[in-house]
Formats: sequence, structure tokens, C-alpha cells
Amino acid sequence: MICCVERHQKAICKIILQQALLGIITTTIVFSEYDSGIAKSVIFGFVVAIVNTVMILWRMWQSERAHHNDANKYLRMFYRSSFERLLIVAMLIAIGMGPAGLKPVALLIGFALGQLTLIVSQIMRGIKSN
Repeated sequence: MICCVERHQKAICKIILQQALLGIITTTIVFSEYDSGIAKSVIFGFVVAIVNTVMILWRMWQSERAHHNDANKYLRMFYRSSFERLLIVAMLIAIGMGPAGLKPVALLIGFALGQLTLIVSQIMRGIKSN
């Protein structure tokens, strides 16, 4: 079990690096083609996606340490983790669009690309293992 979780944590760390790299590349392209306000919004969207991925890693680490033998405890932990991530992501996006004054569409595009990186890398990982 621990070996399996550690393998998943390494995969999540790779995904975080991929998200950061794609964020830097995308922001550089956006900065060269548009203005710095849009580039700031895009990178903030990527940061929100990376925070979401880091929270997944953190919860995986916590579940590894918990050693629950009860399926209900795992289910409650899953629900709590999902709710926490939703709340944090919503708050960060609201802060970016509100007080920070970032461009909403660019922020959401950056977030979507960051999340898409997570999804595609998981799909590719599944294809490689088969």
C-alpha cells in the first residue's frame, strides 16, 4: 500500500512540474502576443490549478499516514478533501477576479489549461501502464 501511494505521489509531483512548465511557456507566449495584464491572469489561473494539485498530494500523504480500516472514514476523508479543494479554488478564483482585478477569461483559461494538464497526464500515464 505505501509503495503504491508513494508511486502516486511521485506521479503527482511530475504533474505539478508539468503544470508549472506549461504555465511558464503559456504565460511567455501570452506576454509576447498580448499585454502583461492578460499574462498575469493566465499565470494566476495556473497557480490556482497547481494549488489544487498540491492539495491532492497533501491529502494522499495524509491518507497514507491515517491507516483507516474503515471504508466510511475513507469516504468522509474523500468528501472533505473534495469540498476543501472546491472551496479553496473558488476563493482563489474570486480573489483573482475581484480584489486582484485580473482578467476573468484569461484567468479561467489558465486554470482550465492547468487542470487539463492534470487530466491528460493521468490519461497518458494510464496508457503507458497498459
